[in-house]
Amino acid sequence: MKSKEWKKVVKASKNKEYQKAIDHLNNILAYNIDDQERIIVLVDIAQCNKKINKIEEAVSFFDKAIDIENETNTFFALMHKAAFLYEIGKPQESLDIYKRIKAYPNLTAEDKEAINININLIEKEDIYN
Repeated sequence: MKSKEWKKVVKASKNKEYQKAIDHLNNILAYNIDDQERIIVLVDIAQCNKKINKIEEAVSFFDKAIDIENETNTFFALMHKAAFLYEIGKPQESLDIYKRIKAYPNLTAEDKEAINININLIEKEDIYN
């Protein structure tokens, strides 16, 4: 059952057993889940890979989630990938993604504010580097 797998993901993550969490997340992907849940699972797999320093795998799972998002005009995975790239020392790539998201037509005022804050922080930091 899918809910049992989610519980296993949470337990493994709390115990910092990220490979186990990835295994359970992959089990969830085998279920018939909608695109939004699939995006969340793929982002979670990316985050777990980041925790165990599998950077290329993390990027790959972010990109899989983004491929689905491109069809739904959402940006959950894009936001997470932008933050991830910033964390691993790729501020320009992160900035490019935030600017791409800023052009989305369905942004709320809160979305725009959050994106502008991130853009300003990266640009301000870039001045000092």
